[in-house]
Amino acid sequence: MSPVILMTSDILNVSGSNATAQLIQNYGERLTFFKLDLDDLARNTPVESISGKLNNSSNKIEHLSDLVRLLVLHKFGGGYLDLDFIVLKELSEVRNSLFLTNMVRNMTEVLRNNESCDPNGPSEKGHVANGALFLEKGHPLLFRLLTRVAERYKSEMPRNGIGPPFLTSTVERMYETDKVRGLRVPDLTVMPTYSVFPVGCNRVMGSLWLNEDRSEEEMNTFLNCSLAVHFFSYLTRKKPIRRDPKREIYSYLAAKHCPLSFYSSDKF
Repeated sequence: MSPVILMTSDILNVSGSNATAQLIQNYGERLTFFKLDLDDLARNTPVESISGKLNNSSNKIEHLSDLVRLLVLHKFGGGYLDLDFIVLKELSEVRNSLFLTNMVRNMTEVLRNNESCDPNGPSEKGHVANGALFLEKGHPLLFRLLTRVAERYKSEMPRNGIGPPFLTSTVERMYETDKVRGLRVPDLTVMPTYSVFPVGCNRVMGSLWLNEDRSEEEMNTFLNCSLAVHFFSYLTRKKPIRRDPKREIYSYLAAKHCPLSFYSSDKF
């Protein structure tokens, strides 16, 4: 699975980012860059005439991001991840999968309830997130999502108007269920919270950045069944990294899984 980078800019300035420059230098042959042309990408899809409405949106960046990921997967298939993930395990075998997230899931309760890898534990509730999507080309869910966007999109929609709540309600309608947790049908699986969202967005402080020391054994137990960890950059981008592996999951994982970024962090 080779990374594909979609850009809205005509150029990429790497002179100001040591990590990005090294990434391109070391992995350039495996990276593919494309300049995004929404009209071209949306052609022959249900949303081919949406660009006018989108340009008038006060939440254009968020709506464009949510829409483009659906279009790319619809036309090409594959996997989509937000940039603020640390990937822990091989993802190439993940197929036709969405991922549950619980906004209040936290390390303390998960360890106390011994549910780190329990798909039926008390933390297994919530909604489907759109920060991680693995769907094959032309998947019927993608077509249904794009059709609903075309039918209901308005420029004044809120920031998450075609985001997680929209995705969750579409899955519920299409698969005639009122509970997405544990959904497993021939063409779709909803993976448990611990898969890629072991911490909920409302418990970032206290779980990703801890209030007390945690042992290596506790960290390993908590993340044992996770494929990746989402760090909710919109909440944490200003949070300092103090390189404390006992209180920062980021520091605990980064040196192992993203050493280039971690050891370049003092240059930002």
